[in-house]
Amino acid sequence: MHWFTLIARPGRAAALVATVGLLFAGQSLLALDGATSAGYGTLAALAATILAIGVFAPLHSRSGTIAVIIARVGLALALVPVAGSLATGWSIWLPVLVVTLTIASGGMTWLVLARRHEGDIPGRLLELALAGTVVGAVLAPVGGAILPGILWLAVAAALWSSYAAPGFSPAVSQAQ
Repeated sequence: MHWFTLIARPGRAAALVATVGLLFAGQSLLALDGATSAGYGTLAALAATILAIGVFAPLHSRSGTIAVIIARVGLALALVPVAGSLATGWSIWLPVLVVTLTIASGGMTWLVLARRHEGDIPGRLLELALAGTVVGAVLAPVGGAILPGILWLAVAAALWSSYAAPGFSPAVSQAQ
């Protein structure tokens, strides 16, 4: 999913971002309930995040494209320690998770810095969603994934209201 989806199909982009938010929120509910399958929810949420992060790429920036690639690689690498801890049950994977999320947060920070104002996603929403993703992935075993869940749903609502919802303009209403 790339940045042009936001312009060409904003409803699809908002639905994809909302799906990531719901996956994180669902994982959090499973973790708070004590379900042993909550870790698989983390895997699903991170995998969806890898796909959805392309929506956040700036419209006119090559460095933004590179930042999206770095963030995706960091998140993809974060799947390894999450899956490893699920398979082995060892806590030794936590430092590896922190390192991979550091790579992802570097790409996300670069993505925020590459953002421009013409048609891009509002800066504060982008910063909160990306930071929430990193914090939520670390705190996922204790139900901390509710934070990125809420933030990604807020971004989906902002995308829908900014890009997909028909705007009201006096010129449009007079033309009708």
